Amino acid sequence: MTMEVVEIPDELRRFFADRVGGSVDQLRIALLLRLESDREWSVGEVAAVLNMPQASTGMRLFLLRSTGVIGGSGMPMTYRYEPASPQFEAMLALIEETYVRSPEALKRLASSGSPDPLQSFAEAFDLRKRNG
Repeated sequence: MTMEVVEIPDELRRFFADRVGGSVDQLRIALLLRLESDREWSVGEVAAVLNMPQASTGMRLFLLRSTGVIGGSGMPMTYRYEPASPQFEAMLALIEETYVRSPEALKRLASSGSPDPLQSFAEAFDLRKRNG
């Protein structure tokens, strides 16, 4: 049995880097909200379903909302699948289709791009502690 080699279009690469932050965890969050687009999610609910730390999940939801991938409102904030444009919806549909066809293709995409923004942020504080 041979694995299908899935080519990832440049437009999808740019969307993944610019809007999803090049992060597999942010991608997982976006796909979860897309899968259950008829509901709103708290940070705790997303963290529990994806088995992620709540603080990291909250920051990732904030980043996805700030780039227009998802929507959110209220106090406390709840999040929902609400892409800012039809183009974002099309890109997220293509990401989901690509993931279903070849999860490895998206893992390669994530590992070849820019570093995860939260990881970089955490490493900056760690560096400061070691040098301080």
